[in-house]
Amino acid sequence: MRPVDDVTASWLPWTWHGPDAPGIWLCAWLSDTPIYRDALEIVAERPRRQWWRQQLDSGLLAWNLLLTIQGRRRHVPSLWAFALLPHLVSLPFAQNLFYVALLQTHIPVSCSVLETRYV
Repeated sequence: MRPVDDVTASWLPWTWHGPDAPGIWLCAWLSDTPIYRDALEIVAERPRRQWWRQQLDSGLLAWNLLLTIQGRRRHVPSLWAFALLPHLVSLPFAQNLFYVALLQTHIPVSCSVLETRYV
């Protein structure tokens, strides 16, 4: 793991005007910081953390299956946004937004379902 001083040294010299704009420093900091590698090191550090990560991955897999099946059946627009949302916020928040979207769409009913129900 890197010491904290290395990380803070890269973002401390920000200025809000001139040629050294914060966007330039932010891009340099993001390109120099191995975020995913650090996250994997933290997860793989202990077996309990790895177990929780596996639980999260299995939950995301089940969520994406439900999202794909129900979203295509009900013609929900922008399914990709609902699939990416749990990576930015929590999974329950993304699920609640998708369920609201499901409530706002109509269930397509085929003729065969109507015929078998009322015969």
